[in-house]
Amino acid sequence: MDMSYMSAKTFEHNGTTVSLAELVSPRQLKDFAEAHGMGGADARRFAQEDWTLHSITSQEMLDAIAATQTQAEMQLMPLRGVTNNFGVMVHQVGHHQYRFALPLCDSAGQELVSTLVQTKAITITWHAVRGGSTQKTKHQLPSESLLALVEICQRELTNSAGLEAKTLATALDSLTAKEFIPSLIDGVSVKAVYVAMVYERDQFEVIADSFV
Repeated sequence: MDMSYMSAKTFEHNGTTVSLAELVSPRQLKDFAEAHGMGGADARRFAQEDWTLHSITSQEMLDAIAATQTQAEMQLMPLRGVTNNFGVMVHQVGHHQYRFALPLCDSAGQELVSTLVQTKAITITWHAVRGGSTQKTKHQLPSESLLALVEICQRELTNSAGLEAKTLATALDSLTAKEFIPSLIDGVSVKAVYVAMVYERDQFEVIADSFV
């Protein structure tokens, strides 16, 4: 939990800002608590927390999250590629639609999917892009969407650096296009799209450099 997503590079693609998100497991939370001198009951409490996504977003979206009367919806969908598959978690609040791309071929992605099949719960901590404001939302995910992710986790994939770059480019072409995912809320149009990729910081910055 180094909060590297707060200072990592961002880049624009198709007019959409793409940023880094951090995925934190309950075990990492417990280790963090113990490393900071929180033992006993505090450490056990952290160990029982949900998996948590940390991400940055605009102040406008944070304001929409804070406004309890604003409609919000969550959806989970698979996105298949040649060298990687992604779980795409879509959260829409009002006119703002946020798309998290989680690679499913690494151990963290597979562990998360395995856990979510059991708990179906995830927490998102939203931070203002310039620091300051924070909001936290908790979500229950539908079983049928999770089973679709389990299925693509088990697919055999091609291992090729050249094809990996092409897979990422194709995924980002889709994810950053406003029309790729229709509005999750009846009668409410999507006016702002945000994309966050759940990668290690060094991997993400290589991706960012390739799109600049």
